[in-house]
Amino acid sequence: MLRLLILLGIAVSTEAATLGGGQQEGVTPSEWIARFTQQWDNSVWGNRPRKEGGGYMLPADCNLWKLRMETMQALVAAGPDAVEPLLEALRSQDVATRILAAQTLGFLGKHVPSKPLVKALREDPEASVRLYAADALGMIGGVDVRESLELLKESEKNKDVRKHIMYALGRKNRDGAAAAADRLAAWDISKMDTAHVGRMAPDFELATVNGKRYRLSSFRGKKAVVLVFIYGDT
Repeated sequence: MLRLLILLGIAVSTEAATLGGGQQEGVTPSEWIARFTQQWDNSVWGNRPRKEGGGYMLPADCNLWKLRMETMQALVAAGPDAVEPLLEALRSQDVATRILAAQTLGFLGKHVPSKPLVKALREDPEASVRLYAADALGMIGGVDVRESLELLKESEKNKDVRKHIMYALGRKNRDGAAAAADRLAAWDISKMDTAHVGRMAPDFELATVNGKRYRLSSFRGKKAVVLVFIYGDT
């Protein structure tokens, strides 16, 4: 969630704009998913050694994250119309497409039936799909979801997936998930990828866990700012 929110405050290069733009009219959710499947190159991280982030992180010079963010934004902005195409994508033979579907469905919250995500968490052979299915179920919530998560935490063999099941069970306030979805749906895709080393940082405002808001420009010329987004399972 936090990794997504930092991207909501930054922006799109000409390269990303050639993908179509998150708010481009006339592109259906199914077309967005098909475009993602065609353009995503899973070998970029799949062939890297784990000690170099293989299987988890893209290399610094890879721009595929723009494709992912643009696709997710377009699908979340589409709202309920994106649910069925995403549920179909959750059954795709393509692993990256299933991961995208599981991750994005959580942001569509109340519009999403829990059973397909429970099935993915229970049966998908790819741990990353199961992990994001657990996250999505935590964002959706409900008594039935909690009962399913309680059962699956006992049978899950992957330690990272088990952690995310526990995070999902521990989620008490889903207002943050709904707010993040609203921000993502309204996000201006043209503001992606404007932060670059050696250039003036684009101004942004963020809230602390206590609700106090800070704007980057208010520190300019006064003190250095170190911005840290803690990874979900650290």
